[in-house]
Amino acid sequence: MDIDYDHNDAAAEPEVNPETRVGTGVINDVGNESTAQETKLTKAEKEEQEAVRRFGGDRTMELQSFPTAGVQGMAPGNRHELRNLDWSDTQAIAAWKKKYDVTEEILRDWQLELIAMGSQSTFTPTDGNTQQSDESDWLEEKQTAEEISLSLTSSDSQQRIGLGVGRFAGGMTTPASSRAHHRELELQWNCLQNTWIKHTNTPFPKLPATTKKWRTAIDYAPDLLMKLLETFEAPAYVLGSMTDAVLDQWTIVARKDCLVHCLQQFANQINDEEQQQWLLSCCEQVKAQAEEDPGALNLHPTELWSRLKKLKFGNMELLKLCRKKLLQQLTRLILASRIYGPELRQLRIDTDTAVPSTTIQYLDELFDALENRQPDRSVGWSSTRHTTTSKTGEIR
Repeated sequence: MDIDYDHNDAAAEPEVNPETRVGTGVINDVGNESTAQETKLTKAEKEEQEAVRRFGGDRTMELQSFPTAGVQGMAPGNRHELRNLDWSDTQAIAAWKKKYDVTEEILRDWQLELIAMGSQSTFTPTDGNTQQSDESDWLEEKQTAEEISLSLTSSDSQQRIGLGVGRFAGGMTTPASSRAHHRELELQWNCLQNTWIKHTNTPFPKLPATTKKWRTAIDYAPDLLMKLLETFEAPAYVLGSMTDAVLDQWTIVARKDCLVHCLQQFANQINDEEQQQWLLSCCEQVKAQAEEDPGALNLHPTELWSRLKKLKFGNMELLKLCRKKLLQQLTRLILASRIYGPELRQLRIDTDTAVPSTTIQYLDELFDALENRQPDRSVGWSSTRHTTTSKTGEIR
């Protein structure tokens, strides 16, 4: 049935409840928005609220349920772009500000809101009182999206910072508290600047940090950055602000260590003298490149990996992880073995074992913990690789 909205017919215009909330504004008894919220409204949001006041009736319910302004009014593609917006790209930021007629502060708030909404960002949030069924298809996805938001309490969190304990326990947060929680994590990380400047003159990567700042930090103070993440309450949140390229560059030396270790092990166990000499020669070439320029190190030359493939990688799972197609997986394993080292050491049966000092020792500790210290360590490597991927996936 078509509804003819007569704007001049006062009888057709319903009364507006003084407490009715629309978008982020509040309509008072004279039909004006609350002055406390007005400064945060965009032009599109004001037009939307004016439409609600003007039409009323079914149109009111429609606009309240399906907002056309702000984050809720964005198309899914635009949400994805805003969620991954690089704040160092001034041209992109200017384009967003012009497109939505908003300030940079509002854009940052929208991005935090989208991050908090996670994988369900294309859906309108349900009422907070809605009970989620145990059989819901979205339950597992919701938990996964919020695993990176670890629960914090004002007193307990301050006691745990620096201990590196308890960070495996994920905390569920509500959409209303996620933004405040993210800001609290940013504040806690930024407070570590005082510790940082005591050890280096390199600029501290204060959140939100640009890709350039992260690259500078990993180039000039990689060990210090790792130490801070080892003691920080929510390292996954900080790592989530880095790009894959930054993480890969940060771990290139550690990945070189893995490759050299595997090639040497392979050479020691192979009976073919010619192949043995070739493997040892490859080791020396990789180490020479690393000493000359670690940043330009090529760990995936086609000739090397084509020949290793014909040799079936010596049946070494760690060597398989060094392949280019598994680069990001190995990167995450290396970072997890270092950052979650305090927790992993608590799982060890032999508490007298020394603290790891090399990349291989850290990875051994990680795999031992995930395999529950199986007597035959050659068993279950394939499943371990799958398990470690899923368990360390939270750091991105």
